[in-house]
Amino acid sequence: RSLQRIEKQDVQPQPHTMGLLAEALGVSIDELCTQTQTEPTEAIDVRHLSLLHFSAGAGLVFPFGNIILPYILWMYRKDNTEAVRKHVYAILNFQLSWSVYLIIILLCYFTIEPFAFLVFLIPPFILFSLVICPLLSGINSFKHKSFFYPLAIPFFKKSVS
Repeated sequence: RSLQRIEKQDVQPQPHTMGLLAEALGVSIDELCTQTQTEPTEAIDVRHLSLLHFSAGAGLVFPFGNIILPYILWMYRKDNTEAVRKHVYAILNFQLSWSVYLIIILLCYFTIEPFAFLVFLIPPFILFSLVICPLLSGINSFKHKSFFYPLAIPFFKKSVS
């Protein structure tokens, strides 16, 4: 019963009990404690990664929110692990790339008359870059799958697509 209560985190084990458990399992007390402490933080990181991906949708609310909000969330948390950095770099590379593509489309629309039809590409373009990709990537990162950011220019190095 004591082991069940410890596993459910209903009680904190006594040092003597931890010693007996470590001896029975053939591990040190430090290894036993370390394993129980890393599991909850991993779940928090997955939720934080998903939030980073979803935050790119802020571009629908205010200009360049798709770039600013993920960056602010990353800096606020000050989580500089390699895994988080890869996700943030991928998000920022994708959002910066698609912002550049949008600016090019707008420049072509206003300067080159034969390209005026490009204005019809803007709504699906925004839907894809600010809703579909961040949503899919957020869900995939929550499920420990790879994220989805196509046609991103690698402004920041060490990004993974």
